[in-house]
Amino acid sequence: MATTARAVLAVWNDIDAEVEDAFNDWYQHDHLPDRLSVPGFLDARRGIAVSGRPKYCAFYSLASLDVLRSQRYLERLANPTPGTTSIMPHFRAMNRSACALTQEAGRGVGGVMVSSPLSPVPGQAAELRRRIAEEVFPAMMHLPGVLRLQLWEAEPALSEI
Repeated sequence: MATTARAVLAVWNDIDAEVEDAFNDWYQHDHLPDRLSVPGFLDARRGIAVSGRPKYCAFYSLASLDVLRSQRYLERLANPTPGTTSIMPHFRAMNRSACALTQEAGRGVGGVMVSSPLSPVPGQAAELRRRIAEEVFPAMMHLPGVLRLQLWEAEPALSEI
């Protein structure tokens, strides 16, 4: 069963230790409601790394990448809440990627997520997509505990906003 989302805004970051509690409160009570009030933001998931860095990630399911070009979203970026203005200077090692959801297999939402960045050899993106669809996804869907797989392809111009 495919999701209705056609895009994902993915954010990975660390946060200064002295504001970590404030960061978590801000995310849950300020930032998440603010983003989900924008038409086209469908849901959000948040995670904490088991090991490695950055420690935090957040994934916002979007109706399309056009949501990130919408007047409402751009207004939110241009007019951050006081909490956002206070917390953002404490972000470290942030990676923000606007991604088209181009392939999907399986269904459901698990309790564990694995992300793995891939970069195709120049001129080989179509071949990498084909191999993921025909070889990687079918093999991985047979692994114990795997519910769903998605391929997110970053849109560099939107990732810089």
